[in-house]
Amino acid sequence: MFLRNDYRRELRNGSLGTVAAVISEDALVVDFDGTVYELAGRGLDNLVLAYAVTVHMAQGSAFRRVVMPVVRTRLLDRSLVYTAVTRAREQVVLIGERGVTASAVVAEASAHRRETSLRLALRGHLPPRPGG
Repeated sequence: MFLRNDYRRELRNGSLGTVAAVISEDALVVDFDGTVYELAGRGLDNLVLAYAVTVHMAQGSAFRRVVMPVVRTRLLDRSLVYTAVTRAREQVVLIGERGVTASAVVAEASAHRRETSLRLALRGHLPPRPGG
């Protein structure tokens, strides 16, 4: 997984690739969706092994199979389950208690419950709302 935006190579933070060849101790050939790059020296600093990725990191990507551990947490809600499930092209495996999964699917999205104080922080910096 590439960890930074590299506009010259058209690689983005979260781009997933496959190591195609090891050239030397500090040089690799990596295939990112059919485009092959030789990464060496400092270019390798932005590359890490990614046997698994978080749901948030997977946004915008698709995978043949998705395996998601389902555990009761404050962040587990229907939007997280939806995002994970819709990343899969062929198969989804949810591992955990059915009750936890069922609760997550009906839970209000945690983003809707978040208290940020953003409105207070922006007061006086935005134009008034039309009609109000």
